[in-house]
Amino acid sequence: MPFNNPGVSQYFEFPEDRNSRQKLISMVFGLQKLLWFLAESHWSDGRNQILIPTVYHEPLIDALRELDPHYGNLSERTERLEDRTLVEHGLSGAQLRIKLMGIRDSFSRFFSNPIKGALKTLLEAIDVALDSLIQAAGVGGAIKEIKDCIKVLLSIED
Repeated sequence: MPFNNPGVSQYFEFPEDRNSRQKLISMVFGLQKLLWFLAESHWSDGRNQILIPTVYHEPLIDALRELDPHYGNLSERTERLEDRTLVEHGLSGAQLRIKLMGIRDSFSRFFSNPIKGALKTLLEAIDVALDSLIQAAGVGGAIKEIKDCIKVLLSIED
């Protein structure tokens, strides 16, 4: 059963009139909103499985608070990346377009059918572009680590 995702979906639309940097920055802040949404939501997936066990909610919220400044740092670095660097890391043109399409479609599938597998697929789709961006920008590793931690928490039964 689909559920409401206020404030999250706009970040994963990636309009064509935006340049590569703007789309990447949107992805970064979309990930931030998504992780907060997951941490603050106590819901089950379509099979009545708790997505993230409740014992982890408070520690995850604490970790996300510490992580908040990192999104701005990654965004600022992304704005200053040279075109050549974007190309070298597959963060422009058709390469970026296919990565963002995967994120957008995985996001849509997860929010229309919120099951653990769909969420893991969404986080993995984000990983593809995020890994390249972190490598290109030289910052943001902490963001990836918490995102990866959430993927692990999805595998733990409540």
